[in-house]
Amino acid sequence: MNTFDYSEREILWTLHITTSRSKAIDALEKTLPHTEEPLLVEAAHGLLAKLRQMTDKEFATADKQHPDWE
Repeated sequence: MNTFDYSEREILWTLHITTSRSKAIDALEKTLPHTEEPLLVEAAHGLLAKLRQMTDKEFATADKQHPDWE
């Protein structure tokens, strides 16, 4: 099973993009140019790379539980 780390899940939930891999990629591509925090940019680039490698099915079944619910 694919999984996202805490930072990646936080980004997905903040941008409200937990249901569609293509929407997640699109939202990240639109948001990244306006993001200035270096650690957030690094995490978002890693997440974007991971999303591009995943299939839609892998994204659908990956653990995207909200970080506060652990």
